[in-house]
Amino acid sequence: MRYYLLQICQKILEKTKSFINMTKQGISYIDPDTLTDPDMQAELERCRVRGAPRPESLAIRAHAPATFWSFAKTWQSVFHESVCDHTIKELCQVYVSRFVKHVSNAM
Repeated sequence: MRYYLLQICQKILEKTKSFINMTKQGISYIDPDTLTDPDMQAELERCRVRGAPRPESLAIRAHAPATFWSFAKTWQSVFHESVCDHTIKELCQVYVSRFVKHVSNAM
């Protein structure tokens, strides 16, 4: 199972490397103050306080509420309700930090 997840992480990194050269975002952030759904506002605030997932990424997903909630609920289940084994979470952290470091060095 871990080997399979490692392969998935590697494929994701390979596909996202093509986005390194993007200089301008294509989708706008939604200002949390303009949201009419108080639950979405509360979720964005919770993310801001916790620092993860980044509120900016959810503000982009707020364009499509179903996508917003799918991502938010999955994040909550996997990372805060221990659905995912802790070692898998650590593996994900390593991959993300390597990718962020790679992107930062490329700019």
